[in-house]
Amino acid sequence: MSNPYTHPDPVAPVSMNREENNLDTPQQKIQFLIDYQNWRRGGEGKQPAPADVGKVIDWAINVCYAAVDTIDDNGHLADGEQCTLKALRVAVEGK
Repeated sequence: MSNPYTHPDPVAPVSMNREENNLDTPQQKIQFLIDYQNWRRGGEGKQPAPADVGKVIDWAINVCYAAVDTIDDNGHLADGEQCTLKALRVAVEGK
């Protein structure tokens, strides 16, 4: 399965709460998703900016596709040029 998902580079996010989210590292993006999911389920905090939510969801979708695309029909992870680790690193780092 190749990644059919493409999204143009989003414009710089504008926070609805006038607070900027620092979403530069994978860890920050993961924490953002955790916080967003907690908020969505009624947790504490303010609604995050939709642009930030979209940016991080785009990133997560591409990471998922990178993982799926490197598994062969027998369920084995790829090696060599199609190495699973290489594909995931590129997707996670957003390069």
